[in-house]
Amino acid sequence: MLTLIGRQVSDVLTNYSIISNMKKYNAFIIAAGLTAFCMIMLFACKKDNGDIKYSQRPASNNLFLSISGTGNLNRTQNFTTLSTTGGTAAVGLNLTKAAGADITASIGVDTNKVANYNAVNGTQFRLLPATYYDLQAPGNGVTIKAGNLFSTDSVKVNFKNLKGLRASNYLLPVTILSVSGDKSAILSDSVRTVYINLTLSDVKQPVATLTTTSGNLVSLTYPVGAKGAAAVTPITINVSPTSPNNLTIGVATDNTKIASYGSGFTAFPDGSYSLSATTLNLGSGQSASFNVNIPDLSKFDGTKSYLLPLMITKINGDEYVLNANKIVYVQLSFNNLNNTNNTSAAGSKLLNRQGWLANATASFDGSFYGGSNYVPANAIDGDNSTDWVSNYQTGTESITIDMGASHQVKTIAYSNAFNSILSQFSIEDYPSSVKVYTSTNGTDWTSQGTYQPVANTGGSAAAPVNNYINFFNPINARYVRLQVGYYKSFTEINVYE
Repeated sequence: MLTLIGRQVSDVLTNYSIISNMKKYNAFIIAAGLTAFCMIMLFACKKDNGDIKYSQRPASNNLFLSISGTGNLNRTQNFTTLSTTGGTAAVGLNLTKAAGADITASIGVDTNKVANYNAVNGTQFRLLPATYYDLQAPGNGVTIKAGNLFSTDSVKVNFKNLKGLRASNYLLPVTILSVSGDKSAILSDSVRTVYINLTLSDVKQPVATLTTTSGNLVSLTYPVGAKGAAAVTPITINVSPTSPNNLTIGVATDNTKIASYGSGFTAFPDGSYSLSATTLNLGSGQSASFNVNIPDLSKFDGTKSYLLPLMITKINGDEYVLNANKIVYVQLSFNNLNNTNNTSAAGSKLLNRQGWLANATASFDGSFYGGSNYVPANAIDGDNSTDWVSNYQTGTESITIDMGASHQVKTIAYSNAFNSILSQFSIEDYPSSVKVYTSTNGTDWTSQGTYQPVANTGGSAAAPVNNYINFFNPINARYVRLQVGYYKSFTEINVYE
């Protein structure tokens, strides 16, 4: 796709596309040709006997480039689509007022303008190499005859052999090099150049990307007070599509990316981790990996969450390999909830629930549907045919159990039995996750983390589904709170110490 990008920050860009049928290059020419400059009005205001009078200076005559193409032209406002078999653009000369005398311009390519354009506009265009185009210019330059607004001849830009290109985005600056003739015409640097942007949709540049086995985030969770080494975290560099060359790729951490990831994270302390390699060599078609090593967890504060952003910093060996600038994060946090051991109770003593109390933020009333009220007390009544169901409220619905006295809690166990009322509305009543809170006084609550159930389907009154929320270390608590959202149920809740 051949496109002209228009900006008036540094140079006027005429947007347009050329679609090449012969070479199978579809191109769109976005034409942002300057068709006319507004008449420049300078008003001088002065007070004379109470009247305001104005003086006006005649508008200047501005010289600029326009662009078109051969073939079937379809123009809508400033967007031009041109169908052609030759891949040709025509660059002509225009004035905002009729020429008082012949005016002739030399038009050519200024290769130095690409770097300046990229610097001003924050782009990364490549200069289109000269082997991929020809310029056909009139021997004496492009001329606007006296009395005319535009030239009858033009400079032809013929694109060729485009399949040899390896990048997908190029820029060709076509500019007015010199002018002779009508002295009244004004040539401004801001309008003397049009930029032809050649975008090849069928060219796929290699892109280097960091990846992990779990996307762009590796989440490590350990119990508060953990010591020793954390699990080794492998990070892989992939290049796709493959480069024909051998590559050298550098990686490093970038803590400036922590703030943009989210709040509540702290940078890894100095000396708390190491990378097994910061420079990796990749053969053509190969990937490479390095490890993030955390040798001693005791260097971290168990009350904080840590984030380690990793990025590709350099790519050597093939100038056409792009950096995806994809950040990989290693997240390290600490809690007391053991999500890897949840099929049996860690505690050995099942507490007696006599005298316990239960309350909830909102409970489902099933009487309207021919059922009963699904009150919190159902979760501690020892009956698998009753359960508590959260009602719709805010999405943070929860049930709280008051055990009457503090205990050294090691396990909170809950069961689910199939709820026939909710199933009538295709509502799944098993919690997909459970946020766990504990308290010694019912006022001050401590988050113990989020439990991810391993069993959350099936179940009946005769054989309920059981889940065990185990803690690495016993928690002193009188109250436990399970937050599940709305239309979720617990058949029974038990506690072990």
